[in-house]
Amino acid sequence: MRVETKTNPNRTIALIVLLIVFLSVTIFTITERHTVIAFKPTSNLTGESTSTPQPHQQISPGSMTCDSQLCFVRAWGYEGTGNGQFNGTLGIAIDPSGDTYVTDTDNNLVQKFTSNGTFITKWGGAGTADGQFGYPDGVAVDSSGDVYVADSNNNRIQKFTSDGTFITKWGKKGTADGQFDLPSDVAVDSSGNVYVSDINNDRIQKFTSNGTFITKWGAGNEGFFDLEGIAVDSSGDVYAADQSRILKFTSDGTLITKWGEEGNDEGEFNYVTDVAVDSSGDVYVSDSGNNRIQVFGQVTG
Repeated sequence: MRVETKTNPNRTIALIVLLIVFLSVTIFTITERHTVIAFKPTSNLTGESTSTPQPHQQISPGSMTCDSQLCFVRAWGYEGTGNGQFNGTLGIAIDPSGDTYVTDTDNNLVQKFTSNGTFITKWGGAGTADGQFGYPDGVAVDSSGDVYVADSNNNRIQKFTSDGTFITKWGKKGTADGQFDLPSDVAVDSSGNVYVSDINNDRIQKFTSNGTFITKWGAGNEGFFDLEGIAVDSSGDVYAADQSRILKFTSDGTLITKWGEEGNDEGEFNYVTDVAVDSSGDVYVSDSGNNRIQVFGQVTG
């Protein structure tokens, strides 16, 4: 269970990937070194040359460092408070046009970039007013380009246009429907429904795009041990990263399947912090304690 003061959150694990988002054939990751990194699977390369990147250098797709599976594409960001600089990054999301949104958590900002890392805009600031944040964590973008932010220590979800104009908000601290105790992640399905991991209440809550409560599940149904990241696939099924396992649900919270247990073998986990699903239905898991990402094919019940 999280505490209200979050100076060393579970999702900030040194030198490992905190969150992955799979867009087309490019994998975007965030590391504790205040950097956004993009990779391509080697199977999707078309003869690009390779070279060794320098720290904080933006690398073009024609100059990559490769291993047997992935090629480094580009990186941007380093510690600081200026445009394109970060202080504790946690969330990343990609909009339909390919622009990238990053929660610059300890600076209490959302920063927006082109897919190659060029700074576009930012918004936020520490506080409780509309458009301000108290430790922004997860971020998601819907098919219209609107941006949803899990404003964790303010126990609310905020919704913005793609340029950061405030639209609406919902939530406050509590245990009732529509209330939160440290929301850490947010996901949006193709119909615009919004899912929130309400971690200290050990549940997932589902809302309409304007914040109207629809349903919830967790304690009393399929209880969570230590809920963290969530994701939604193209069919609307919901995946939850929960301690040393992944759970898959229908959009109304009915359990479909689950997998994983404590360990370091393939298919075992040592504290999972996030999950993402690509357009083919493959599931990517941030296996934090084992310092690795594991990828699974489609899972059926």
